[in-house]
Amino acid sequence: MTLLPAHTLVPGSQNVMTNVYGRIGIRKGFVRDDATDIAAGTGGVVTAFDWERHVGDIKNLRAGGLTPSGSDGVLQMRWTDPNSVAYGANVPVWIPILTGLSSVSFNFANFWDFNTELKDLLLMVNGGLSVYEWSGATATFASATLNTVTLQGTKTWAELGFYSQGTRGFTIIDDLGAQHAYTYTGGEDTDTLTGVSGDLTLLTLTPGAPIFQTVRTTSNGAITSLPAAAPWSNDLISNLKNQIYYGCLTQNSVYVSQVNNYKTVAFTTPVRVVGEGSRLDLDAPPVSFAPQEDQMYISAGKDQWYTTQFTLSSDLSKESLNVQRLKTTARQGSQSQALTTKIRDNVVFVSNEPVISVLGRVSQTIPTPIITDISHPIINDMTGYDFTGGSAFYFQNFLYVTVPSTGKVIIFNMTNPQSTYWEPPQFMSLSCFSIIDGALYGHSSGTLRSYKLFEGYNDDGFPIVSKALFAFNSNGMRPTLKGFNRFYVEGYISSNTKLTLGIQYDLDGKATITSYDILGNDGRIVALPVSQAPIGKMPLGKLPIGGDIAIPQLPPKFRVVKTFPRKSHYEYQVGFSSEGLNQQWEVLAFGPATVPTSEQNVAITE
Repeated sequence: MTLLPAHTLVPGSQNVMTNVYGRIGIRKGFVRDDATDIAAGTGGVVTAFDWERHVGDIKNLRAGGLTPSGSDGVLQMRWTDPNSVAYGANVPVWIPILTGLSSVSFNFANFWDFNTELKDLLLMVNGGLSVYEWSGATATFASATLNTVTLQGTKTWAELGFYSQGTRGFTIIDDLGAQHAYTYTGGEDTDTLTGVSGDLTLLTLTPGAPIFQTVRTTSNGAITSLPAAAPWSNDLISNLKNQIYYGCLTQNSVYVSQVNNYKTVAFTTPVRVVGEGSRLDLDAPPVSFAPQEDQMYISAGKDQWYTTQFTLSSDLSKESLNVQRLKTTARQGSQSQALTTKIRDNVVFVSNEPVISVLGRVSQTIPTPIITDISHPIINDMTGYDFTGGSAFYFQNFLYVTVPSTGKVIIFNMTNPQSTYWEPPQFMSLSCFSIIDGALYGHSSGTLRSYKLFEGYNDDGFPIVSKALFAFNSNGMRPTLKGFNRFYVEGYISSNTKLTLGIQYDLDGKATITSYDILGNDGRIVALPVSQAPIGKMPLGKLPIGGDIAIPQLPPKFRVVKTFPRKSHYEYQVGFSSEGLNQQWEVLAFGPATVPTSEQNVAITE
C-alpha cells in the first residue's frame, strides 16, 4: 500500500467521487422516482430496458417484483401524463404491462415490422417458450360509449403506435388501479376506436386514465423451426440487420431468424439462400449477445467469444453464415447478458475470472478483436465480488457496474481520456440502470423501486456515510522518523456539515489514530457567502437592495490549519469522512508541515 502515490484513494473509501476539476468529495444522493406505483410483489428489479421508438418517444421498462411464491413477477413501463387526475400531473407511475410472471429475467430486442404494421416493435423473452411482442403504444382516456373509446389529444391511435392489423387489443387502468383488457376492430386512423369488446362506461374512469397496447404472445410452436419444447428455453434475444438471434442458456445452438421475419428461423440445406434463417453451433451454450457493425459478438460458456461471418456466393444468391471463435483463455467469457454492454466502439463485460474487460479492435492494422483488462487497478476488490444479479451500463463517460450481493456500485471514470481510473465503491443497492429524460436512474435490487441518481445529498431520506482514505505517505523519507504539528486543509463545505479529518500514524509497527472536526458553520475558517454579507460591509452596487444573490452551486470555501502535539512516525495516512443528511463537502488541497525529528530510528535498527 505504501508504494501507491499519496493522492491515491485506497480500500476503506466509499461514497466519494472526484469531479472534472480534480476535487474529491461526497457523492450526490438519490431520490425515489415513483411517488405512486401499481405493483404486484415486493421483490427487487431484475432487468430494465430503454426503448427509443420510431414515433419519437422512449419507453422505459423494468421487470421484477418476484417473491418466493414464484408467480407474482411483473413487467412495468414508466408512465407520466400532464393531465392525470388519478395520479397527479406528471407524476411518474410504473404500470405493469405483464403480470403473474414466474420469471422476470427479461432480455429485449428492437425489431422493425416491414410486412404488416410498418412500425418498430419490441421483442422480449424471459426463459419460457414464447416471444412477447409489444408496440409500445400508450394513450390517455377521454371518453367512451358502448363499444367505442376516445383518446385525449390531437393524434390518432395509429400515430401513437397502436396496432392496425390482426387481432389487437388495449388495456385501460381504472381509477381504482384495476386493469381491464379489450379488443377492437377499427378506428385506428381516428381518435376513436370502434368494435371495442366491452362497455367502458361501466368502469370508474377519470379523463387521463392510462391506456396501453396489450402485449402479444407468440409461442415457439408458431415460430417455424425454433425448438418448441424443453430442454430449449428462450433466454437470450438480439437483433442484427433485422434478423433476430435466439439463444438458450443450456443449449449450444443459436437460431437466427429470416430477415424481416422473426417468426421463422428456417433455412435451405445444403446451401442457404440470402436472407433466410440459420443455426449457429457453438462449443458451449451462449451467455450473451452484442451486435457490433456487421457482426454479432457471442459469448459462450465460461471461456469463449465468437463473431459471426456472412459470406456471399459469387452470384449473390447464396450466403453462408458461420461463427469464428476468437482467441481467449480460461474464464474470459462474459458472466451474463446484463454484465455485457458497450463503451463507444467496444464491447465491455465482466468475465468469469472475474475481470472487467473491453473487447474490440485496437487499430485498423489489427482487425481481430482484442480483449483488454481495465479492472487491474482494483483487482483485489474484483476477486472478492460476487456479481450475481449485477449489470454493466455506460453513461456519459462513466461505466457503472452493480454488485447487488454487497450493495455496491463500482464506477470507471473516463471523463479524461488520458487518465481513466476507478472511483471508490458507492454503497447503493441497485441491480440495473435506465436513462430517463436524459438523467441516470438506478433500479433497486431489493424492492420494486427506482431512483434518480446523483440528486441532492441524501439517499432517499437517509444519510450518506462517506469516507475518503488516501494511501500512506512517507514524504519521500521512508526510513526516517519525522513529525508534524500542523496540518492544512482547503476545500468547500456546507454550513450543516461536520467533516472529520483523520490521521493515522505508523509508529513502531503500531497504528495511532487521531481525528479533528472541521465544521461548516465555523465562521473563522469558512468564507461567508456574498449573499449573506451585510450591505454595509460591501462596496455600493455589489449587493442588490431588496433582493438577494443566487447561492452558488459550490458550498462556501474553507481553509483551516489544525494544530496538535507532534507524533513521530515513518508514514501517515490521511482520511476525510462525514455522515449526515444533506451534507456537502469537497477537498481541494491538504498536507502537513513535515520535518525530520531528532530521534534516531533505534526501534528498527538491529
